[in-house]
Amino acid sequence: MTQIINNSQSRDCQGDQEIAATLENITPYMAKKYLETQGVNRTINPLRVLEYADRMKKGQWLVGQAITFASDGCLIDGQHRLEAVIKYGNAVNFLVVRGVAKESASVFDVGQKRTMAQVAKIQGIDHPQMTERNGILNSALIGSRLKTRTIKAENERNSKNLFVSKAAARSFQTMIGLAVKYQEGLDFTLITRGTREERKPIGNLVAVKSAIFRAYYNVNRQRLAEFVQVLQSGFQIRGDIDTAAITLRTFLCNLKTGEKKVSIKDGGELEIYQKTEYAILNFTEKKSRKTLTMSGFEEFPLADFD
Repeated sequence: MTQIINNSQSRDCQGDQEIAATLENITPYMAKKYLETQGVNRTINPLRVLEYADRMKKGQWLVGQAITFASDGCLIDGQHRLEAVIKYGNAVNFLVVRGVAKESASVFDVGQKRTMAQVAKIQGIDHPQMTERNGILNSALIGSRLKTRTIKAENERNSKNLFVSKAAARSFQTMIGLAVKYQEGLDFTLITRGTREERKPIGNLVAVKSAIFRAYYNVNRQRLAEFVQVLQSGFQIRGDIDTAAITLRTFLCNLKTGEKKVSIKDGGELEIYQKTEYAILNFTEKKSRKTLTMSGFEEFPLADFD
């Protein structure tokens, strides 16, 4: 039975139709019954359902846009949220509006979607460069596609974690939470080192930044800062033991000029990421490297990403 927590009624602008709004605790069984009332609707997006269910599971779901029914009782807005309740398997509170004209469905979900930075600001989180932070966090998930160094680590890897397994099912709430948790590493990664002219050959490759971000939590940070400085400026600080950064810089410069035929998309990003990790690993261990290889392993494991 529907648990009505609150109720209000009004008439639409034509004055000929009653609209009722209630706050309801919708169970999976109720969600299934509500879904059975809908007519023609958009094709279900499974990743959106996964995202919503994940937010419900993590306690991130808030009462917001209403589940909406037409005056004839048919569902006209809310199918993804109701499918998510079924997947979640527990009751969730929703604002429910009934009695809306069926034609109203044509104006649902046509507005401009908020960006992650805008959502974060609404929540009182006003970190600079939030879009760039989100890009680094998403790119850092490249490492979840690589092998771990030990069988034990592989067995412990959380392969069922929605955040890792479904690239498109990362809610703003999840990403904002990670941006807060890993603020220190993101701040470090976003520090501008060297002049604009020095940094020009490297550009803004997020795969490089995400490898630096992961390394921040795994290697000597002073040495890592030196790596970034050498990479961006092209000038060695400690002679031959800095060659790994120069070798990576040369590789990235050749990518930008087209001398190195690697697409940044379709696997190219993975190559850039792995070679950056290899360069960082050797640089911080003070090993000279004039060639870069890809081990196929994630060199800098991070709890929420692997």
